[in-house]
Amino acid sequence: MLVNVEISKQYATGEILDRMLKTEGYRTAKLASDKLGINPNSGRRCLSVYRSHSKSNVSLTDIKDDRPPQDITDEALENLLELARLTQIEMMKIDPVITHLDIDLSSAKGAQAFLLAGCMQTGGRWTFHDFIRQQLQKAVSHPAVWIGFFGDDIENFKSGTFAGAMSQYEQALQPPLQRRAWELFLDTVKDRVRWATWSQHGSMWDERDGFTYIKKLYLDRHIPFFDGFGYIKLRVGAQEYQVAVSHEFPGSSMYNKTHAQKRALWQRFPLADVIAQADKHQYAISEEDVYGLEVAAGSRKSPFVHLVQIGTAKAGPDKYTIRGWEPGTAEWPWLVLYPDKHLVKMTRHFEDVMMWVGNPETSRTNGKRKAA
Repeated sequence: MLVNVEISKQYATGEILDRMLKTEGYRTAKLASDKLGINPNSGRRCLSVYRSHSKSNVSLTDIKDDRPPQDITDEALENLLELARLTQIEMMKIDPVITHLDIDLSSAKGAQAFLLAGCMQTGGRWTFHDFIRQQLQKAVSHPAVWIGFFGDDIENFKSGTFAGAMSQYEQALQPPLQRRAWELFLDTVKDRVRWATWSQHGSMWDERDGFTYIKKLYLDRHIPFFDGFGYIKLRVGAQEYQVAVSHEFPGSSMYNKTHAQKRALWQRFPLADVIAQADKHQYAISEEDVYGLEVAAGSRKSPFVHLVQIGTAKAGPDKYTIRGWEPGTAEWPWLVLYPDKHLVKMTRHFEDVMMWVGNPETSRTNGKRKAA
């Protein structure tokens, strides 16, 4: 309603300015705005609103041959800038890009768990599809368990990717069926998914066509999707945790599987409790104490940070991988956060999770998400 009122005011002012320019001898929108006592930029916007809503705007006869060239340029520029602004607004509606996310589990009475799942590679020849199903079934078996996805949702080998013809032909499902399979997987767990991230297989290769199908699957289900790094403020009971996520952070090391996460801690997320990525198809968790002086100063809640490397469901000895790397490791970690003390636990054993989160009734909560 307020937007409509504002547009009406702009339209009325623009109508006056248009009349001043056409019939009262004012050569530019600035001169007419000065006469009305309004900011020239505001005057140009009002003029643009009026002309874009006026039927006379579509008539070529309104462009008089005797109008000075700078006036035509001035009007054209304002129209283009207004068009750009409106297009930007619409693009953010259909393709929102977020970097931060608030997840509110403050009503939780007990510990809350998160399955950190990545590199599903659905439809690949060397993918353990039963592993995907079993892990997701575990996640929905308890009301205090949630899911964060870390990309490479489907194998997606097709023309234009780095894969050769053999990799394309030997996929267990071709890309259209891979997308359908992942959509069915997602529909079974969508109420538990708190976020998802970009990746090469699942989204980046599709961007060459100007559309990311996998991102749309998540957005259609109101699941926040990170096109790059994501920083999550996660409230569990009375505690607030900082979790940095991405399909991949910059950096790698032949000796340290969590090198990229450590680099992200130093360069970008010094207050993080957890930094997690996928991509490498290997599994590693490093718990370290950091920034003790920041803890003493009250900036960090805890000196401990967990650096997490998520495994994969593509664990078979595919020919591309074993020419230069170890076969993938079929392991996804479980993250557990406590509501009454600032405590992070991680494990690869679901039995530990069930012991830590306790009775389903005391752990139940309604999680809310808010992207920023």
